[in-house]
Amino acid sequence: MHKVIIPLAPMRISPSHKAEMSHELLYGETVELLDTIKEWAEVSCTDYEYRGWILADAIEPCKDEKAEKRFLYSETGIIDSAGSRMSIPRGSILGSENILEGDVHPSIDFDSELVISLAKQYLNAPYRWGGRSPFGIDCSGLTQMVFTLCGIQIPRDASQQATYGQSVAFIQEAQSGDLAFFGDSEDSITHVGIIIHNNEIIHASGRVRIDKIDHQGIYNSDTKKYSHKLRLIKSLKN
Repeated sequence: MHKVIIPLAPMRISPSHKAEMSHELLYGETVELLDTIKEWAEVSCTDYEYRGWILADAIEPCKDEKAEKRFLYSETGIIDSAGSRMSIPRGSILGSENILEGDVHPSIDFDSELVISLAKQYLNAPYRWGGRSPFGIDCSGLTQMVFTLCGIQIPRDASQQATYGQSVAFIQEAQSGDLAFFGDSEDSITHVGIIIHNNEIIHASGRVRIDKIDHQGIYNSDTKKYSHKLRLIKSLKN
């Protein structure tokens, strides 16, 4: 098993800088090394099913596999890495590293208010396809990171996340912290967000933002139009 040793490691669909970025690994995340081609490494995430290509020098063999995982909850943190300071983003994972600045502790048990609080900390983060940090994040990256920090590991993509949890029949029955999924059809889920209070949803669309939601979908307060068609709602509460 290997771990990421840089703040952010773009994962691409093929071993080329020109290839599409499909995912982003954060400091401390672990992967299985599958193959290498020149300076590229094909890897598979160990905590959830996702694979792709990253630069080989972004990872190294794990030295402390038994160390307790500690997550960074503040937007950024600073660690002592090989005698020098390194800034890392929220959601990074630390083992025995020395944290110089930042709020670090094991993942917190699920709580709907905590889900909302963490999601709001990403407000106004720019949309970035494949991103998972406060500096750029996509819709399913937002939901995955928030629930990971709340002690629930869910898959990477919206269509995969839609297979988790218990279905909620009507929007009126949805509760804060539930996931809402959107798309042209139930077989084509392309967007996800987190339901919060007052018939609102927080999601990444252009930027992480809060909009109104009803049985039709997301109503964009800027354009005065529906931007996403609601398909299903899932509750991940135990």
